[in-house]
Amino acid sequence: GGVRVFIPERRFVRRFVREERKITQEFLRGISITPREKFLLKLLSNKNPKTNILTTDQIEILVYSKNICKKCWTMGYHKLQCSCGSIDFWKNNPSSWWNITNKSLKWLYNNYCIDRFEPPVGRNEGSAPQHVILDRAGALLLNQRNFRKISYIPQSYQHDLKIVDFYCALELENLKNPQGEIIYWQQDPYTKRSFTLNNKRYTFRPDIFVIYKYSQNRIKIMFVECDNATESINRLKGKIRMYHNYFLSGVWRQEYWSRSIPNTFPLVVFLTTVKNDSSKLNRYSESIDSPIRFIFLTYDQL
Repeated sequence: GGVRVFIPERRFVRRFVREERKITQEFLRGISITPREKFLLKLLSNKNPKTNILTTDQIEILVYSKNICKKCWTMGYHKLQCSCGSIDFWKNNPSSWWNITNKSLKWLYNNYCIDRFEPPVGRNEGSAPQHVILDRAGALLLNQRNFRKISYIPQSYQHDLKIVDFYCALELENLKNPQGEIIYWQQDPYTKRSFTLNNKRYTFRPDIFVIYKYSQNRIKIMFVECDNATESINRLKGKIRMYHNYFLSGVWRQEYWSRSIPNTFPLVVFLTTVKNDSSKLNRYSESIDSPIRFIFLTYDQL
C-alpha cells in the first residue's frame, strides 16, 4: 500500500490523507449507500446547478434536511403525498441534520465515494468548512465509467459556491414555506441572452435565471448576479445598464415564461460581499430611471 494525498492546488493547505486502494467490483459490492447518499453523489456530478464542489453546510441543506418517500425514494420537504401516491416518508429531525451529515460524509470518504479539502482562510478567521468532491467509487456507483476526478480547482470555484449559496437560500425558504418550490433553475453558461437595440448587437449571460413558486398561484422570476469581490463597480454598473437595454429591446417578451406572465420583467438581484457596493449600485439603478425592479443584497442578507 501507499499513501494518497489529495492536493487540489498549493494554496489549499489543509489536506486529507488515507491509504491508496484499488476500486474493484468486489469492493463496490460491499458498499451499500442510502437514498440521501446517492442523491449527494448525483449532486456532485451535476452541471445545472453546478454542484461538483460543495461545502458541508451546503450539503446539510441540500441533502440531509429533506424527507424521503419510502416507496420511490423521492426527496421533498412538506409534501403530504408523494407524486407516486405514497404518504409514507422517512422524516428528518432538524436537530439531527448536522450529526447525520458529518457521520455520512465520514463514511463516504472512508469508502472512496467522495474526497475533501479545506481551503486556507485569513488569520484569526477560524477554519474553513470542508469542501467535498466526487471520488472514484462514488462515480462507479453512478455508472460513470469514464469518470475523471477533479485534480485541480478552477479559479471560478468560489464564484460557483456563491451561486449554490443562493440555491440553498431558496431551499431553506422551502423549509419555511410548504408551497415553496424551485420550478426552473438555469445558470451560466446556459443563461445566454442576445438582443439588438438601436442597430447594436448585445450578448450577456446572467449567473442565474430562476422561476420560484412561493404560493399556490404566485411565482417570482429572477435574474441573479453573484459578485465575489472580483468585479469593479463600473463593471457591475455596466451589467445594470445591460439589463435596462434588454428591457428596452422587448426581446424578453418572446421568452416562454413571458407568455404566462405577460408584461412582467423578472426581478434582477445583485449579490455582493460588501454592503457599500450594494448601496452604490442601488443609487446608480435609481439614476438611470429604469422600470426594472433591482434588488441589491449582500450574501449575509440571504
